[in-house]
Amino acid sequence: MDIIIIIVLIISIGTYIYINVTYNKYSKKDINKLMSGFEVAREILDTHDLNNIYITESREELYSKYDYKRKVVKLIKGVFSDTSLTSCAIASMNAAYAIQDKKNNKLFKFKKSIEQFVSILLYTSYLITIIGALFGHIQTIWIGFGIALLIMVFHIATYSVEKETKDLAFKELVNNKIINKKEIKRIKKLLDVTSYIEIASIVFPFAELLKRIYEFGRSD
Repeated sequence: MDIIIIIVLIISIGTYIYINVTYNKYSKKDINKLMSGFEVAREILDTHDLNNIYITESREELYSKYDYKRKVVKLIKGVFSDTSLTSCAIASMNAAYAIQDKKNNKLFKFKKSIEQFVSILLYTSYLITIIGALFGHIQTIWIGFGIALLIMVFHIATYSVEKETKDLAFKELVNNKIINKKEIKRIKKLLDVTSYIEIASIVFPFAELLKRIYEFGRSD
């Protein structure tokens, strides 16, 4: 069991480090056309006649996202006006989400429609697990752990949406000539990293939860 805990923690921490290192590396390199995140997203959306989709600079969100309910692309301050390769990749990915919405991608719509509920359910599972640990109820702990596991499986099962969106974002950047041939490899790498963020945001707290359950089991 020790080795399983160590492996899960190494994978989750390693993924976060890889994402941050890659983002930081390419946030210092501008795209050749010097287009900001806003301009990249706007051009992609306009190409698909999505003039009704607003792009806003969000100071409240921790990361850029496409608001499925309000039909708004929300780019954080460091992406909205920035001309780096990182901002280009993030902006294109979120614009691609809006295109998926327009295409009426059923798996995408299903995932986005319950995304907020799933997020609340995930944190509820952590709370259930902690309460179980505090009161020594092993059944309660496993209920919380089971819910978290199901949510993780859900995200992995719907990862195809992320891959399809990533491929679409890359296609749009090339077709609209936003990036040149020299930037293709770097953008592909950044889009891969962007598509990993959602899984990483689930795996890391899940690993912490697994660690806590194990520690409780040993102390018990």
